[in-house]
Amino acid sequence: MSILGVIPAAGKGDRWGGYCKEILPIKGQRLLDRTIESMKIGGASQILVVSSIDKIQIHALYLQMYPEVMFTLQKINKDLYGAIYESLRFAKDRNLFAMPDTVYPFDIFNKSFSSQDLWLGVFETDTPERFGVVLEDKVCDKCKELIGTKQFAWGVLVWSKKVADFWLSYNFETFTDALNSAMNTFGYKTFSLDFYHDMATWYDYKEYIENEN
Repeated sequence: MSILGVIPAAGKGDRWGGYCKEILPIKGQRLLDRTIESMKIGGASQILVVSSIDKIQIHALYLQMYPEVMFTLQKINKDLYGAIYESLRFAKDRNLFAMPDTVYPFDIFNKSFSSQDLWLGVFETDTPERFGVVLEDKVCDKCKELIGTKQFAWGVLVWSKKVADFWLSYNFETFTDALNSAMNTFGYKTFSLDFYHDMATWYDYKEYIENEN
């Protein structure tokens, strides 16, 4: 079975003043290194970094020690789906997806995903307005009406070639639309993330580092 890792890294990092969050140091390595290594543990023989015209030189220079890493540019700005759409033509039997500015269990992809076409790695959060919350029949993205409640949100994803071809055949506006449509068409299963930390802001990063120390 062929496995591709997909890493969306074209974001502008506006809340970080344009800094590449994915190369923040953490636990003796960079966040981007950690994401790549987790996908390699999960069996990915190729890893696709979706970059931007402004960041491609940084990514290519930093990742030159990874021969399995290839690059493409995000050409359409449809939130996260713009990055995922660029990956679909490279899709393999299984496709692993994770954000490069997050921390999650290192070996989370080291399991079998053959029984389902779409998998959502979920974690419990008390700030559901920041994430895509997984409800019974759909994902609700950054829903303000859920503020103050504990919910389960998706953090990483796994999809099959069937799902990739399905997404490629439609013109979705947002990734939440694409994900909900795939969930409705193929069904889905979830697996648990014991922890998930999103370095959305400097405060998030600072808090994580202080807690780790």
